[in-house]
Amino acid sequence: MIDGADTPWITAPGEELCLDFANTRYWRGTAEPREELRGFDDLVAWCAAKTGLPAGQAAALAAWAAAEPAAAAALRSEAIELREAIYHLFHALSEKSAPLPAALGWLNRALAAVAERRAIALTEAGFGWRVGTAAPA
Repeated sequence: MIDGADTPWITAPGEELCLDFANTRYWRGTAEPREELRGFDDLVAWCAAKTGLPAGQAAALAAWAAAEPAAAAALRSEAIELREAIYHLFHALSEKSAPLPAALGWLNRALAAVAERRAIALTEAGFGWRVGTAAPA
C-alpha cells in the first residue's frame, strides 16, 4: 500500500457493485428463489470477491463473527434488507415507475451509516478509500 498502512482501506468498487449485490438472490418470483448469502461467512466471501476486501480484513471479520455470532447474524440481516431495497430501486427503474419510498429511505440510512471516507489513493489492488473505522458495518 502507498500511504497509511496502519489504517483501513476499502478498494473502490466496480461500476456494477449494487446490481451484483441485488443479484445475490435470484430466481425471484419462483417457488424456490436462490439465496447466495445464507450466512455471515457468505456475506464476507462475497465482499472479498466483489469489493476487493483484503484477506486480513476478511479474516478479522470472521474472527469477530465467531466471537459475536448474534451481532454477525444481525449485520447479515441488515445487509439482506439493504439488498432488497437496492433490488426494489433497480426494479422500479426497469419498470419506469416510482421507487418505493421505504426502499429509498433504507438506502439513505445505509449511506449515512457507512464509514467516513477520508482519502483516496492508489493501493496494491488499485484505487481505494481510507476509512475512519474498521468496525463491521
